[in-house]
Amino acid sequence: MKTNAFYRIYKIVSMAVLFLFQVIWFEKRHRIWNEKSETDWENLMKRQAVTYKNTAIELEGLLIKLGQFMSARADLLPRPFIDELEGLVDKVPSLPWKEAKETLERSWDCPYRELLSEIGEQPVASASIGEVYKGRLYDGSEVAVKIQRREVAKIMHIDFKAVRIVVWLIKRLTSFGRKMNIDGVFRELVEVTQAELDFRKELENAAYFREAFAENESVYIPRCYEQYSTKMVLVMEWVDGARVSDRDYLQRYRIDADRLVNTVIECFLKQILELGKFHADPHPGNMLVQADGTLILIDFGMVSTIRRSDVKSMVSLIQGLLFEDFGKVFKAMNELGFLLASADERELENGIRTLLDLYGNRAGKMMNKELLEEILTEITEFIHRQPIQMPSEFAFLGRAVSVLIGVLYRVTPEIDFVESARPVLLKWMDRHHSMRETAADYVKDWTKPLVELPASLQAFLLAPSRRIDWEKRKTRERYKHEMFMSGKRFAGTTFLLSLTALFAAKLVHAGTLSAGCGGVAAAAWVYYVVLSVRQSRWCRKVRDENN
Repeated sequence: MKTNAFYRIYKIVSMAVLFLFQVIWFEKRHRIWNEKSETDWENLMKRQAVTYKNTAIELEGLLIKLGQFMSARADLLPRPFIDELEGLVDKVPSLPWKEAKETLERSWDCPYRELLSEIGEQPVASASIGEVYKGRLYDGSEVAVKIQRREVAKIMHIDFKAVRIVVWLIKRLTSFGRKMNIDGVFRELVEVTQAELDFRKELENAAYFREAFAENESVYIPRCYEQYSTKMVLVMEWVDGARVSDRDYLQRYRIDADRLVNTVIECFLKQILELGKFHADPHPGNMLVQADGTLILIDFGMVSTIRRSDVKSMVSLIQGLLFEDFGKVFKAMNELGFLLASADERELENGIRTLLDLYGNRAGKMMNKELLEEILTEITEFIHRQPIQMPSEFAFLGRAVSVLIGVLYRVTPEIDFVESARPVLLKWMDRHHSMRETAADYVKDWTKPLVELPASLQAFLLAPSRRIDWEKRKTRERYKHEMFMSGKRFAGTTFLLSLTALFAAKLVHAGTLSAGCGGVAAAAWVYYVVLSVRQSRWCRKVRDENN
């Protein structure tokens, strides 16, 4: 059933409809937010996350990838949901050797014994797209053979259709679906995942990064054997090592954890701010360390890019955070598309300053798991309170940075990440960013308020009465808009659930139930159309008044 298109689409879409209905019903029942509401909300999120994880483990395919992606999106999902999905990467079951062997020999168009002197029949790693086996060439070279799962491409393309339906539902029935560019996030997910389905792309990526780090003695990228690699099989040099998060291994070989952390930061800083192309899946299984402390990067299937113009804005953002120049931070976030139109510079500055002060006050303490979780919770709450969004083009960068920070805390639990990153960032900026240009920027920023003072003073004197009128009007419009959207969400959800029930009734030939479900669906659709027309007229009226 896992390869049946109807079954997969039904399972994924029905799960999404159930989640949306539960959230809408929760909002209807909890008009006033209090401690009980908070507890009930966390329990609902945990139940939904468990349902999602179990469904993903059953169906595999895109749901595994999507779960790994969402587990690092604090701007999209609440913490209880994220906590439940974090271990999804290790839950993928392995396939029988017989299936892997068939794929291997079909790709090579010959018995595997003609190219490999030996290969283990148990995978050393298992992921949503492929499995890795340890083998040996006839010249004695040990190799890692990555074999794509059977029919995974077919499964992924079915799942893309299902998730496209879910995206449509989220955009129509939820408020955050309208606030963020969810279509862009979906496109980014499709592009990156489709690239992973062709191992020849991964071979090209590995060769690119191997050349980029060829002169770096602290970082090593294993070579790939192009002559043995195909769309569904990738043969790489085998390297011995342990996960960077294996603290017992670090202690056994007396590897300097602080130096390893700096190597990881420098490595990814080079990728993001110099190469404009970065490893988008830096979880512990893809970052190994050898006995001499060398960092090994593997699995370049998930690679994403950054525009040069965005790199410049990111440098400004880093400078602003390092030197606590919040005007520069606000400007850079705006250029990068992280701020919604309603963003208030002073409010955002106060929020960031408070967050940094909280972190600074706690950084001197031992950074245990509980304290780290508390800080991450505060960051998540701050993101949800502020008019901040994650642009689609930064979806995988945000996930990569989040995963990377988690890995570094596992390497050195007592790490002060900000202080560890500061010298590396300053060193990079000193090498790649003109200090004269930086000084000129600061002079311009300092003199700008003096030039704008007269206009600012006039605006300040007139602001109170205008702001009061504007706030009252905005509150009324927001309330009216939410009333329309709440009714449309209810009508849309009722329509979809009625159609689902109608389909089930047709299958069991329940005529009376079919008629009832059809009537409810028709009524819900009419109600939705009426609300849409009324909302459209109201929006035109508001737009004319504002103009």
